[in-house]
Amino acid sequence: MSIETTITPEMVKEYTASGYWSEKTLGDFLDQNVLNFPNKEAIIFQDQRITYRQFGQRVDRLALNFLELGFKKEDMVVVQLPNRPEFLYVFFALVKIGAVVVPVISSYRDKELDYIIKFSEAKAVVIPNEFKGFFYPEMMGHLQKKHTHLKHIIVAGKRAPSGTIPLDRLMEENPRKTYPTDYLRKIKPRGTDVAVMLITSGTEANPKGVLRTHNEWVCHAAIDGGDMRFNIDTVHLAIVPFTHFFGLMVGPMMVMEHGGKNVLLEIWSGPEEVLKLIEKEKITSLAAVAPQIIALLNYSGLSSGNLSSVRYLITGAVACPAEIVRQIHASLGIRVINKFGQSEGVGTITPPDSPPEIVAATVGSTCRQNKFKIVGDEDRVLPAEQAGELLVKGPTLFAGYYKDPDRTRSTRTADGWFHTGDNAYLRPDGNLVITGRKSDTINRGGEKISPQEVEELLYTHSKVLHASMIGMPDPAMGERNCAYIVPKPGEEITLEEIVSFLKSKGIATFKLPERLEIIKDDFPRTPSGKIRKNVLREDAKKKFKEEEAL
Repeated sequence: MSIETTITPEMVKEYTASGYWSEKTLGDFLDQNVLNFPNKEAIIFQDQRITYRQFGQRVDRLALNFLELGFKKEDMVVVQLPNRPEFLYVFFALVKIGAVVVPVISSYRDKELDYIIKFSEAKAVVIPNEFKGFFYPEMMGHLQKKHTHLKHIIVAGKRAPSGTIPLDRLMEENPRKTYPTDYLRKIKPRGTDVAVMLITSGTEANPKGVLRTHNEWVCHAAIDGGDMRFNIDTVHLAIVPFTHFFGLMVGPMMVMEHGGKNVLLEIWSGPEEVLKLIEKEKITSLAAVAPQIIALLNYSGLSSGNLSSVRYLITGAVACPAEIVRQIHASLGIRVINKFGQSEGVGTITPPDSPPEIVAATVGSTCRQNKFKIVGDEDRVLPAEQAGELLVKGPTLFAGYYKDPDRTRSTRTADGWFHTGDNAYLRPDGNLVITGRKSDTINRGGEKISPQEVEELLYTHSKVLHASMIGMPDPAMGERNCAYIVPKPGEEITLEEIVSFLKSKGIATFKLPERLEIIKDDFPRTPSGKIRKNVLREDAKKKFKEEEAL
């Protein structure tokens, strides 16, 4: 039974005619690089320097051995590997044979994996033997007993326990059966076939499975990667985990589609190692989330690092505060590309030559492959500069939520526009401004407040390291404004200081925080670095109830 998607013959005809879709798959652009740049370095990892020819040979051998194990088209395989070459070998080997990659973050344990394996009906999992002190095979062994469809546990690393399959063996040994040299090309998937299922890392009890096809992925990597100036001379430092859409797309996929080189960082341990790699490998671009960028800017050894090779720093996954973008330009002299997107294939960028204020204040003009519109009640299109919900339609949009046709239908209009759940408005110059999630909007006595507007100002305060604002319950107003702040090391800050500072910025009185909560280390975050505002709201609600009872 084939995976149900939202793709229609009309979409295939339209996007093929416009040049966005074709029968080119993710495996095809790898093969093209192997042919064009066989001796060029594709991957740098620790002491490994892997050429495109070596990379392609290992991928093809692994793909054939996956077939030997019985992997078939549309079989789902959970991949829980860190930023190592093995992740990319497995990714490309699976998509070449038409299987579906299900990337899963390394910090997930029994509870999350139990749900994902059952939900996806995964035929196999690929895991490290050990990562960050945790041994994965024992956990997977218990889960395999619960899920009879989980046939294989494949282990990357030097020691694969009994009952599991060593990944190294599958990459090094030729398959038992002899295959013609063009066999993988003959069985390659179609462009409209599902290549990846992304597991959302939001606050839902059960995450969604976002289906992405070869066509969507190749289109996204080709156009946005080109707009970001990725080419054969690119040396990209991959910091964000590949198990996140931002880490995998704005990195290996975009860079390799354009023949560049990826330098892999397995674990983010702070700015020091990043600066060493930049200097050693002459990094030309890197992608990072806001907390990593903030840590870099506040690193005491930053001035001693040689950043002269870096052309672009790409920020995404988490909204990067405008003040931080300004500091990168001013302090480091590096151009910033602001990448806005969702796992569902929504995306915009600020072009590399954008003025700093455009990058700081917007997420760029709407990308050329997708259409955007801002709507209010009943999906009524709003004029420029009026905020409403952002709707998107185009060739990079996802192909539906797995096993959830009701949710898929509820997020689409009758004519195919996707409700992003993000509030935004268009400036007169055509640039898009994201004002926050609809679900985060504070309703204070009927006045709607975008927390992001206040948060952006809070980041300009000299004592503030991280800031977030949520609505806390109030019997009279419905909600009141509560600011959560992580001060910079050694600093203390009061509500009076914050209010006085914001008043000096000319902000409306009803938007001012009415309560301040101090967090010592960092906010609760999703694995992609987004602040879990639902946790902060529950914390505020709990405090309100406790105080109400006094």
